[in-house]
Parts: sequence; structure tokens; C-alpha cells
Amino acid sequence: MERDPAGALRAGFEGSRRIDRQQFGVKWNTALDSGGVLVSDKITLEFEVSAVKVEESRGIA
Repeated sequence: MERDPAGALRAGFEGSRRIDRQQFGVKWNTALDSGGVLVSDKITLEFEVSAVKVEESRGIA
């Protein structure tokens, strides 16, 4: 965790995961005119997460 220039506490991470979409019940697909299918069974999920801690103001009613 780091503080940004405004003093807010920030945390973040990124990652990826390869899954077989059919294991999650996602079976839809369509054939292409050139052969093959539109969506692969194996897909890669990529994510970036950023969080900012909201600190309570003190002395403000």
C-alpha cells in the first residue's frame, strides 16, 4: 500500500487466470465461415484492481 499525492491510502494488484469456460456452463459458440469456431473453450481472464481507503473526517459535524 502507498499514499498518493493527495495523501489517500491506495492498494492495487493485477493478474490473470486461464479457465475452461465450459466448466462454468458457458457452452454457446458459433461456427465461422472460414472454419473453426468463434470462441475458444480455453479463455484468459485478466484483471486489475485498485482500492482507495476512505478515512473518516474528524471534527466535522
